[in-house]
Amino acid sequence: MKILLVDDHILFREGLRSLLSRQQNLHIAGTAESIAETVEKARDLKPDLILMNFDLADGTGLEATPLILAVCPTTNIVFLTTCDKDERLYEALRFGALGYLNKSISLNKFLKYIRSIEVDDQATAEPVMIS
Repeated sequence: MKILLVDDHILFREGLRSLLSRQQNLHIAGTAESIAETVEKARDLKPDLILMNFDLADGTGLEATPLILAVCPTTNIVFLTTCDKDERLYEALRFGALGYLNKSISLNKFLKYIRSIEVDDQATAEPVMIS
């Protein structure tokens, strides 16, 4: 599975890259910190999954979602957040995101969810909220 990591904090991006790159069958295709960079990399890399923070260097992940899906409609987008009571989470689902994960989730739950996306067809994947 090709993954694009999108977060405005380099330490978080690189930490997540390090954790996921050790996992079998998970390939970190790239990282981005802004809407413009994310849309460009989504178009060029065609990732299976984008793990994206709400706040980006030049706007929000909500703004990025329709732009990403316009250039790469089969990509699954999952938001990573520190708050699971935010109205933006529901907006993300309405904009086409597959779901969201709270950044406080355990590594085992996180990997289990990522693996479930890997085996499910996007057409049958249900939106999910895991905290």
